[in-house]
Amino acid sequence: LATRDKLTELREGALRRGVLDAVPRNRRIVFSPAKPKYRITVFTDIDCTYCRKMHAQIGEYMKAGISVEYLFFPRSGIGSDSFNKAISVWCAPDQRKALTDAKLDKPVTKRNCANPVTMDYALGQRIGVDGTPAIFAADGTQLGGYLTAAEMVARLDRQAARALATTAGLDVITITKRGTPFPRSFFFNDTATTEIYTVSYTTALLTL
Repeated sequence: LATRDKLTELREGALRRGVLDAVPRNRRIVFSPAKPKYRITVFTDIDCTYCRKMHAQIGEYMKAGISVEYLFFPRSGIGSDSFNKAISVWCAPDQRKALTDAKLDKPVTKRNCANPVTMDYALGQRIGVDGTPAIFAADGTQLGGYLTAAEMVARLDRQAARALATTAGLDVITITKRGTPFPRSFFFNDTATTEIYTVSYTTALLTL
């Protein structure tokens, strides 16, 4: 059961990653340090309390090495006040400033132009977003809602380590069953069956 849950989580993450990777950078509003350690996609609502709380710490996120890439998810739906504010932010000459102002409840000039807000909203629905902020790691893992910058770094560190270990373990089981050679020997403890697999291999498939 534990192994099945891990497989399901990996498959869902892979599907979300495919969907999110298809969104180009120029269709996002990005706040990023020069050399980010992590990249997260955040579905945000202009009027969401915790979205505003998160954005108030955007400088801390960047100092922590996190690139925050926003997509819009106006929870009230298409045509709502939040939806129209998102369009005004997107159409502003300085999107980052407009987004920050809007989240501080400062007036943002009403604008209209070609925009991705409807597409963002539909994309969020497609991958199961039902609240904001909805935060996803670069590999498609759903990280949950609001966290401080320090909490987010800790979560991303744990998630990265867990993903590496899980991938290694699953690869061992899958490839062992197929009899595929591996580049060196190591042990993998399958907690679902309490069996220990010993694998010897000659072709590097993983970076561990």
